Amino acid sequence: MRQRALTSQVLVSSVDLRPSLMSVLRGMHDADLLAKVVTTLAFDPKAHWLRALKAPHGVRASLYRKLSNRVMPEFLSGKVDCIWWRECLRLLAGRALNPVAGHKVWLWSELNFDAHVARRYAGRHAILYGMEHSSLLSFEQQKRNGGACMLRQVTAHGRFAEAMLQRELRRFPEQAAHYAPIFRADFERSIARKEQEYALADRIIANSSYVAKSFIAQGISADKLCVVPTGFPAISARDFSKVKSGPCIFLFAGMLNFRKGIPDLLAAWKALAAQTEAELWIAGSGELANFIAEAGFANITLLGHVSPSELKQRMLAADVFVLPTLLEGLAHVTLEAAACGLPVITTESSGAGDSLRDGEHAFYVPEADPDALCARMRWCLDHRTQLPEIGARAQAAASAYSRVDANAKHLRLVQDFLAQVHS
Repeated sequence: MRQRALTSQVLVSSVDLRPSLMSVLRGMHDADLLAKVVTTLAFDPKAHWLRALKAPHGVRASLYRKLSNRVMPEFLSGKVDCIWWRECLRLLAGRALNPVAGHKVWLWSELNFDAHVARRYAGRHAILYGMEHSSLLSFEQQKRNGGACMLRQVTAHGRFAEAMLQRELRRFPEQAAHYAPIFRADFERSIARKEQEYALADRIIANSSYVAKSFIAQGISADKLCVVPTGFPAISARDFSKVKSGPCIFLFAGMLNFRKGIPDLLAAWKALAAQTEAELWIAGSGELANFIAEAGFANITLLGHVSPSELKQRMLAADVFVLPTLLEGLAHVTLEAAACGLPVITTESSGAGDSLRDGEHAFYVPEADPDALCARMRWCLDHRTQLPEIGARAQAAASAYSRVDANAKHLRLVQDFLAQVHS
């Protein structure tokens, strides 16, 4: 590989600073490998205006909660460039415009973010570490200047997503009018862009074996792929010594859309006919919220969007976590549930197979199969006394592979790749 006047550090480009990325950044920072982070909205925790929003209740408290997930940790101070104004327009558009127009604003914002990174930062550091769909121009500029590219991949290959959506639109044609205008016209453009990024990347770091397999199935060389499963969050104290009384509580958390398997969950719940012996709590928001409400089940509670702290409390109060997802990278919420001591019912498409073993910590059912999901939920009702033991094993798995462990593995990959770049 040609060498140019590049710093021997890493430039990270990401439209958001999601928790799994934030922990990776910490590892790079501690090893003195992190040169700069380019993102959209990220607030300095010491900002006076932000601290002024803190309040126990009221409008200020509500606004602070909404902005809190954009607050960057102090270790990133001085290393972050925020390209914020397009993201602000995108957020406003998501609330004010119809889904088709909102999607167009999102696309405009994301492509312009990539162009900004390519123009101002790409090609200055040994490695550009980017994210899917927002890195094409940046990667091209990085390559022109003799640098290397790493792609952080947290979802399955784009072709898998296309196949999943087309299958679901055939299963539920009544929803095609909502999804088709947003996605069908844009799918080929989106996938073509992603495939160019896959080709430009020198390394693709997948967050699960499920993701890596989806790339190999599409002809990507296994030599280009590295798998670093996301680490579990810190465990939460739970009493496994007794079975709770009252209804058995199943908890779902995630976006309320087709990808998360919401229609399959409702079909399974209807077939379960649990009545008073079980309850289903659904946490999240999305286009299928009305679909759930209109189903009219007396023993379903729609929680809406919940904060991370409230979700943890709901997990500690529940008996089983259920996520019949159809497509992921690695569903972080399954790791959160295990850390709270919950048995997990999910699919292989959750990507959790690296971390939670079937029959020991979790139960895997075929995707898009409400009958199998119903049968497993019925098993949980019939074997409720065994659930605490399964949850305890899930929590033990969480304590054995933390975010610190995942970060260390990820950091070694970056360091080894840097050594190859400079050899």
